[in-house]
Amino acid sequence: MAIKKKTATGPKAKLMKKNLTQLKAQAKRLKIKGFSTKKKDALVKSIMMAEARKQKSKAPKKSMGASGSMKRMVKKRGAMPDRVMKKPVRPGVRKRNKPGMAGVEYAEFKGFGYRELSEAATLLKLYSEGRLSRLARDFFSGPYGISVGFNDMSGNEFLVDEDFNVLMDDGAELELFITTPYSRQEGFYDDLMEMYDDLDEEDQEYLDSLK
Repeated sequence: MAIKKKTATGPKAKLMKKNLTQLKAQAKRLKIKGFSTKKKDALVKSIMMAEARKQKSKAPKKSMGASGSMKRMVKKRGAMPDRVMKKPVRPGVRKRNKPGMAGVEYAEFKGFGYRELSEAATLLKLYSEGRLSRLARDFFSGPYGISVGFNDMSGNEFLVDEDFNVLMDDGAELELFITTPYSRQEGFYDDLMEMYDDLDEEDQEYLDSLK
């Protein structure tokens, strides 16, 4: 008796079954930048990231359990990962038409103290020097439209683009801060891989797609 081969049913597998025209239409609805020039694999990754952000914005925030893997992340990064984006303070960039100053743009760092301004300078310096990880380069769009934010509860500071992709300093370079699509676990890629065996299958497939 022939044994049927198990068919992959994860989010990536479902997207890969679509043709490029269907993927581009979906990317357009999700307002993904530069979708028209992306290859299929990169387009699928961008769609998965956008869908994860969209679902997260609709889902109620749940409290994080104090599991061993979560404790490892807290110890390594110094704050619960679900608090990074809680009440972020984002500087507004606006045009003001003052006499003799037409077209001048201002970045207003409201709520930033001396420490926050110093960390913002470090983030912007790393970004301007191109010190970004591979994932950061693949998913973060800029330099136009980016903002600097910080969480006044955790003290975490980050860069965010118009699609709400987040970059944080991992100690060596700017790294993409990830949210998994199923369980909404947050952290850097290496942190999430430490808890890989504890994650749902869809989250594991999602992390595998980022390799």
